[in-house]
Amino acid sequence: MLIAAGLIVLAFVVALAAQVEDWSRDLSINYAATSPGASDASLRTLEVAGNSEAVRAAIIAFVERSPSWSVNPSVEVSSEPTSLALIRTSRLFRFDDDVNVSWQPVASGTKIDVTSQSRVGKGDLGQNPRNIRQLLKAIQTDLADKS
Repeated sequence: MLIAAGLIVLAFVVALAAQVEDWSRDLSINYAATSPGASDASLRTLEVAGNSEAVRAAIIAFVERSPSWSVNPSVEVSSEPTSLALIRTSRLFRFDDDVNVSWQPVASGTKIDVTSQSRVGKGDLGQNPRNIRQLLKAIQTDLADKS
């Protein structure tokens, strides 16, 4: 019985360790954001050919088909939204991350920036960068499918 419990704990630790991409960052930072000059290309500000309405529609479509994502009901939406506040909830422990998406028109289409922050904890084990990557990839895919 003790061996089985030890194997379960070991499996959990290995699964957790496999999630960590950057040990120096993921254990001490619970925030991630896109920026134009990010060293990680997948966390750079995204520019897409779609207009603001298409970007908003792509975000809403992603949230509707993703059970762990929702629009934050406590954040007021303006009549001409150029941002959305989302919540991403982890499956196992039900931790919430606040994900804010903002966009603005540029000459080539629309520029999109995203921030993601854990509500609890000192580190995020890399979840906030994964949130951003998942959302940006979904937006790109959705807009590419419609063009």
